[in-house]
Amino acid sequence: MSPERWQEVLRLFTGASPLRAAQRAAFLQRESADAELRAEVERLLAAPGPADFLEPPTLDEPRTGRELGDFTLLGEIGRGGMGIVYRAMQRPLQRIVAVKVLPA
Repeated sequence: MSPERWQEVLRLFTGASPLRAAQRAAFLQRESADAELRAEVERLLAAPGPADFLEPPTLDEPRTGRELGDFTLLGEIGRGGMGIVYRAMQRPLQRIVAVKVLPA
């Protein structure tokens, strides 16, 4: 998905998320003629859990102990020009993995 298209998804998601379900459909129909884009926003709105994944992490933000999707970040392994690598627990499979968080 192109950055411009993702920005449109973010705009629609942000506008629709505080609305009730009946109002969301009308809002999305009014704001976008693109059925595929509306379907993506509706999929995100229906997803369980917080939507903080829409905000890109910063490299200075402390992440240890934070949940990131199915992962709990346990500690920093290393950092470099391409991001920070964390030791993490993948909760559904109960295994230790490495997770790389990229800069915005």
